[in-house]
Amino acid sequence: MSKQLSEYTITAKVSKNGSVKYLIHEQHRNTSFKNRKSQWLISESDEVACFDNAYNSGWLDGSYVCWGLKIDTSNSLEVIGHATDNTELKIAKFVDSNNNEAWHGYPAHYQDKPQDRPSESILSKWVVGNLISKSKMTKILRGITCNL
Repeated sequence: MSKQLSEYTITAKVSKNGSVKYLIHEQHRNTSFKNRKSQWLISESDEVACFDNAYNSGWLDGSYVCWGLKIDTSNSLEVIGHATDNTELKIAKFVDSNNNEAWHGYPAHYQDKPQDRPSESILSKWVVGNLISKSKMTKILRGITCNL
């Protein structure tokens, strides 16, 4: 028996219709998928908040990919999940797979998967916002592990 998706409506500053939907996908929360899918460690509400912050901060690559970070009170990045190889992950990737403003996301493994690397334009926004350094930006673009 499969758990139903949790659905949240996010008020978006950049959406053409003022709101988007965010869906919680079980495969990134159910440990029976941990050998095939990265797993969130943060709560569902923190996952939604991460998406909300990313989307409303304009951290979008085109129209259908958005990148997120969970930032603590000291402006440091928090671990949000684990990869299938148990690597700690701090970058989230959110996608609107059907181009219908219904988003879902997962912890992104930039070291292992080129498609899980934010673009230079997104990383530059994070550098300007003092969320990452320029040297970390270069490492992420190359898929090199760095201490985020």
